[in-house]
Amino acid sequence: MTRSPAIQQNWNGFLGGQPYQGAYELLLHTDARVTGTIEKRNGGTPDIGPYELVNTVPMGPAEFLVAQPHVALRISLHGSGELRVPDMTKPDKGSYHGAGLADEVAALVSLELGIRLKAGKEERRFLPGGEARGHPIQHDFPHKPVLRGGRSSRPMVPEALGNKSLNDIALLSSIPVIEADAAAELVRAARLFQDALWMVDEQPHLAWLLLVSAIEVAASHHRESSATAVERLRDFNPKLDRLLLAAGGDTHRDEVARMIVDLTGAQKKVLDFIEDFFPDAPDRRPPENFRLDWSRESVQSAVRVLYGHRSKALHAGVPFPAPLCSPVSPTEAGVLQEVPLAHGAASGGGVWTKDQLPMLLHVFTYVARGSLLKWWASLAARP
Repeated sequence: MTRSPAIQQNWNGFLGGQPYQGAYELLLHTDARVTGTIEKRNGGTPDIGPYELVNTVPMGPAEFLVAQPHVALRISLHGSGELRVPDMTKPDKGSYHGAGLADEVAALVSLELGIRLKAGKEERRFLPGGEARGHPIQHDFPHKPVLRGGRSSRPMVPEALGNKSLNDIALLSSIPVIEADAAAELVRAARLFQDALWMVDEQPHLAWLLLVSAIEVAASHHRESSATAVERLRDFNPKLDRLLLAAGGDTHRDEVARMIVDLTGAQKKVLDFIEDFFPDAPDRRPPENFRLDWSRESVQSAVRVLYGHRSKALHAGVPFPAPLCSPVSPTEAGVLQEVPLAHGAASGGGVWTKDQLPMLLHVFTYVARGSLLKWWASLAARP
């Protein structure tokens, strides 16, 4: 089964002169204010091949948690028209991610611009040799992406709002040159990031899980860790390493390390990924007391703690700590704090010490997106 995602297959068909199979148009919904446009008649800057992102020029202001159709996506289809039947005698994840071509484009744009962006249903279809203006259709079930909030009127990730220009897109044009397997994993990671951002205000505890998973998908493709089982254990939980040594010496510690290598290896890949694609600090930062220590060691230490929360959420049903799932107010300087200020916190029957609350959700979203974009750029730069 092909590993190439639909966006890449169609793009390469377009570049390779495959026959035109028609086109369709649908609307992309967001609560950000989108400017710019990428249309063929305007030169198509940047060049995104068989795709166009057309600004609908909405007259009203963008509103938090109000998903509006600010962008029309036009997709020109190119291929041989031959139906390829896959080998169904053995399982293969291929490029499967649970959605279609338009969703891939929307997810990659969502990641690159850092905005909430979801595809609606097909609105207009263009057939080969048919009416140049296309034909409006309503064949699909009604589908309009809806944003929902939590109990606060403040956004969890304010950076996803504001003005964003389609003409700032730079990485999307690299899709045809990325190796097929890497492109498939990039789309998967982008889809996870897209879903995390979409639900972050309604269900921040689930957004945490999706953001960690987005990094994990990219990290798994980027590098299979070469560290030994003991090295992975030590990096996963230094305190556990010391306790095992004290309890039974090297032999006991080494045996336990081998037993849990799959768990510790997954975390090691994530930490290595953050190390390799460590994002620069934000341009605007709060006063010193409100800041995260933006060093690789500090951020990796924070991610190690967050990965532990993620494991508890998945395997023990313990959600991410409440203080990490609540929006924060800007400081007097007008910039959001990056870390909780309390020395500890209690909520809903849970108690967390300061070291268990290493960074706020909007900061981790920044780290996840920044590292994923650097990884995407590295895929595009490979010969």
